[in-house]
Amino acid sequence: MTKEFLESGFEKIEKRLDCLEQKEWSDKAKESLRLLRGYLENNRERVGYRERLAEGRVIGSGQVEGACKNLIGKRLKQT
Repeated sequence: MTKEFLESGFEKIEKRLDCLEQKEWSDKAKESLRLLRGYLENNRERVGYRERLAEGRVIGSGQVEGACKNLIGKRLKQT
């Protein structure tokens, strides 16, 4: 599902969720699908990973976290 999301965007995942919701699931699984759909629909503008990757931009937080760790680490280690 992650690969589809990165390659095709929300539209394909939305269709996949439609199919998944037609199957028999436990109440807990149905609630999880409902929450996932709600999150993706509410954050559609923020999850444009396909477009970001096409532009050569990063989609992870690793670079920011690493920079913060180094910057804060250096400041804390100063005398």
